[in-house]
Amino acid sequence: MNLIDTYVSEVGRHLPQKSRADIEAEMRSVLEDMLDERSKKAGKPADDEMVFDLLKEYGAPEKVAASYLPERHLIGPQLFPLFMLVVKIVFSVLGIMALIGFGIAVATTGVTSQAFLELLGKSILQAAGGAIQVFGNIVLVFAILQRVLPASELKDEESREWEPRSLLKITPPDRVGIPGPVFEILLNFAAILVFNFYPQLFNFGYSANSLWFIASSEITKHQIGSAPLLSEAFFRYVPFLTVVWALEILLNILLLRQGYWRLATRWFSAAVKAAGVGIGAAMLFGPSLIGLTPAMLTMFGSAAEAVIFSLNISARIVLVIIVVVEGIEIIQAIPHMLPKKKITPIAGK
Repeated sequence: MNLIDTYVSEVGRHLPQKSRADIEAEMRSVLEDMLDERSKKAGKPADDEMVFDLLKEYGAPEKVAASYLPERHLIGPQLFPLFMLVVKIVFSVLGIMALIGFGIAVATTGVTSQAFLELLGKSILQAAGGAIQVFGNIVLVFAILQRVLPASELKDEESREWEPRSLLKITPPDRVGIPGPVFEILLNFAAILVFNFYPQLFNFGYSANSLWFIASSEITKHQIGSAPLLSEAFFRYVPFLTVVWALEILLNILLLRQGYWRLATRWFSAAVKAAGVGIGAAMLFGPSLIGLTPAMLTMFGSAAEAVIFSLNISARIVLVIIVVVEGIEIIQAIPHMLPKKKITPIAGK
């Protein structure tokens, strides 16, 4: 890739998607004109050294991009479009789930008009409370990311000169986009939050008329008992899974800060995935991960054992898929983890 194109692409990586293309086109034109002018003054064709000198004077990509950005806020312009996309997706899913839950509640309880209005009001309040909590968690994650992205390192970068030759280390296969790591951070953060602080989400209450619902401290009046969907054996793996999820978050933060894969981060990623594969294999061949028993599923009669068996098989199929996918990703990463031969650029080529 042409050094000027690589430089412009690095600047664009720190710019909002809306204005990125226009700024990149303008910057590329300016740099090419400047290089052409220097070439004419020197009386010789432009070579790599002339390009390096030009880019060094122009400035580090992060600093140049900062000159195009407005004043920073809690969530800056780089992440705000992605933040809005995540909010829209999450709220759409929450809305659909709330409607489905409300529909099931109405269909199974046979409520009167007055009870229907009470159920509707309660459902709206619960959905609003859940939405506020989810929105707060998303804002928290993006606010943390805003402070660990490359822009947060400008103070450190100012203390040393930027070296244009560093662009030679950046290749398309090694480049890291923002959406992928951010999505993985959100997913792992949600997993840590749910399995460590909200395990009750995996408990189900049941009433005398065999009506099932998500158990909570608020629903106790007509509750006879509660049943855990996941077994104690599953939750014994949660501390180990939490470590893997936390390491995945750390890895993706490092990738966001660097902007591209390095040999060290590839080895780090492989080690984390290998740990995940090991835990997945242990869960696959270990005790049942489903905590339900036939006595808890009396509504299914003689089919209760078949239901539990199906749930166990489904859980193990999911684990097999995860282990296989993670294993394939490790194998695919091996060629990138091998040392690469250094190629010295030839001036004028």
